[in-house]
Amino acid sequence: MPPMHLIFNLLKKPYNGRMNSHTQSGFSLIELLAVVAIIGILAAGGVVGYQNYTDTSKENVSKKTGTDLEALVRSDLYALLSGGAKESNIFVGGGVNGVRHTANSKCSAYINDVITTYGPTGQNWVNPYNTLEPAIISDTIANQGQIDMICEGVDNDGNGAVDADEILNAGENLVKSSSIAILRCMNPTCNL
Repeated sequence: MPPMHLIFNLLKKPYNGRMNSHTQSGFSLIELLAVVAIIGILAAGGVVGYQNYTDTSKENVSKKTGTDLEALVRSDLYALLSGGAKESNIFVGGGVNGVRHTANSKCSAYINDVITTYGPTGQNWVNPYNTLEPAIISDTIANQGQIDMICEGVDNDGNGAVDADEILNAGENLVKSSSIAILRCMNPTCNL
């Protein structure tokens, strides 16, 4: 009869046909699959978190551009219309020198020159949603992240309403009698 400790050892270790068997070390397939599943869940959460971070950043950049543009135009127009300045900080044709706009400039020309002056080169403003597009435009259709400056129609004939002709010809109004809207598009496309 074999000694008792040999029987006990044989019961603890599986017998593979050899008396000197070695136990195998490593991970089972189930353990590896569990680790892969955990890594996948963590990675999915990271992707969603990163996407939210980039979306929030783009929105904040667009808001800041709109706020900065509004402050520039508001201070410039306030100085012009309150009599604090005879000339605008905006040059005719854009740029950094030459003839400046006055309160008697056309609204559409003033807006176009604001866009030229403060657009892609002046403040390095770009559309955060599409860096190939300008951040500031003057158009009826804007894309997400763009800021649209338009001359709004005003009641030029004094009839108490803004007529279709007054809306169409709003850009022809003088700066001193105009209303300028600065609109930020946050949808994929905005028809303004």
